Order: sequence, then C-alpha cells, then structure tokens
Amino acid sequence: EFKSTGKLVRLANVLVMPISELVRDVNTDLTEGVKILRNNEGFCKVSNRGRNEYYTYKHLATSNSAPELMALKVVLHCESSENIVLNEEHSSKEVVYVLKGVVRVDWGNGLGAERRTEVLNEGDSIYLSPGVPHSFMGLELNSEILAFNYCLS
Repeated sequence: EFKSTGKLVRLANVLVMPISELVRDVNTDLTEGVKILRNNEGFCKVSNRGRNEYYTYKHLATSNSAPELMALKVVLHCESSENIVLNEEHSSKEVVYVLKGVVRVDWGNGLGAERRTEVLNEGDSIYLSPGVPHSFMGLELNSEILAFNYCLS
C-alpha cells in the first residue's frame, strides 16, 4: 500500500516502467486490452488564435489506462504567415507526422531566441521537447498532421 503518489513514482522510475503498469484500473475502458474509436465518435474542436480559425483537433483513440498519451489528427486552417501564432508551450513531449500536404513549422525556445522555421512534406515528422513554443501552418489547402503528445516519467 502506498500512502503517496511520490513513492509510487519513485518505484516506477526504479523499475523503468509507467505507473499505469503498477496500478491496474478496475474501471478500465478497454475490452480485452483494446479500445476502438469510430470516425464519428470522440472529441473534436476548432481552435482559434486571435480572430482566426487555426486548427481543428480530432482526438484519436485514447484510454484511461494510458493517460500519459494523447493522439490527435489536426487539420491546419492557418494558411498565411502573417497569422502564425506560436502556442504557449506545453509540458508534454510531442511527435508530429505530416499526414497530408506540405506544412510549415515555426518554433522558438521561449527565451527571446530567434524564431526558427522549417518546411515538412507529407511523410516527414518532427519531435518537440516540452516547453518549446511552436505552430504549424498548411502550405497546401487541407494539410493535416498527426500529433502524439505524451508524458513519461
């Protein structure tokens, strides 16, 4: 029995495994280890930056047995470099894969360093460390990315 999550985190770090492997949730949302999310199900949201539609986020299958992972399909609405706004950064690690189109990625280190820009083509991917402000812009109409955000101890 653990009286604090800190001890559980330390044990997971020593064993080099996610906490979710140590604590099995009896209220799991998995059926025989699987969860399927159909195309018309799940959370979908249009995000605005300033007055402009920026992204449409569609959550992919997730599970309460892996709360450290969030997978998203993102449609990019920003198609003008004048409208690019970096996000306010986040604490998760992120891997992004260009599913469709050509995408511009902008990033900075948040410490006043010069903004960087790179073009990613269909099939390219990028890893972003936690705390790196960034943004994606479609250079072709209806560009899409897959974004995988995760926090591992």
